[in-house]
Amino acid sequence: MREILETFETREQAFLRESEIVTEEFIKSDMNYNMCPGGLGSSIKTEDFKNKVSEKLKGRTFSQETKDKISKNNGMKKSWTKKPSTKPPVLFGKDNGMYGKKHTTETLLLMSDARKKVQIEYTEELRKSYGWSQGLKWYNNGITSKRFIEGTQPPEYKMGRKVKALK
Repeated sequence: MREILETFETREQAFLRESEIVTEEFIKSDMNYNMCPGGLGSSIKTEDFKNKVSEKLKGRTFSQETKDKISKNNGMKKSWTKKPSTKPPVLFGKDNGMYGKKHTTETLLLMSDARKKVQIEYTEELRKSYGWSQGLKWYNNGITSKRFIEGTQPPEYKMGRKVKALK
């Protein structure tokens, strides 16, 4: 059960007050989850605290490998996601995470809006990856449909795709 003790104008004010409440004695109680004095308010560092940490770390050395890791990750948030799976994703059937579930109308609208915002720039390389970019067009001979590069189709084939009628 939660109980609101006080309200504040800013987060900083709330954190400072929390650092006053969460003492060593408070931590020993089974009625809270705090693990260190100050609670979240302990993240607000005083000059005295900074000086103590600085003194403690003086003379400490790191291997070149550690320095490289620190340099590479400096300023980047650590990712807490699990390691990528070596198995391919299951796209169909009961092993798929969405099997038997349906998206809500709200979710479908959000996905639709997101797709509408995507603008694809069709570069020459992208166009070449698609069949239509290579000049392939549909032709039919009245029975079957095939794709040919324009101008290379046999004479019996006419422009267009033969579509089977639903019965």
